[in-house]
Amino acid sequence: MQVCTVAAALRMANKMLNTLPGSKETAVLMGMVRLLRSSPKLTKRQLVSLMFFRAMDEERSTRRVYASLCKSLFTDSDQSLEEVVTDIMKRMMKLTELLPVGASPGLRATIYQKQMQCTMFWELLVSKVC
Repeated sequence: MQVCTVAAALRMANKMLNTLPGSKETAVLMGMVRLLRSSPKLTKRQLVSLMFFRAMDEERSTRRVYASLCKSLFTDSDQSLEEVVTDIMKRMMKLTELLPVGASPGLRATIYQKQMQCTMFWELLVSKVC
């Protein structure tokens, strides 16, 4: 399976995540590892970012599966998962700073809620137990 673009690879990863929780976590992990091998420009950081984005709207049990997937992706890696997710989290928390001054209270509340969901996901990722 040769994937041409990062966008196409991320779409394929998103489709794999859509199969959860029905499919086995190991099958999704193996699919993501194959994607990383077949798409040289795709990075683990991009896959973790995708799971962060999805985790904002998922149930706690699904966030746990995503956290487990992220940890498995970084098991034999020279990169630190904690560094990657902390960087992603810092960018997520800056979203409110980027809002225009006149942004509606509803938009601010929605962003705050998404940030809290991301914080819970981040805590799962940096904890020793998943």
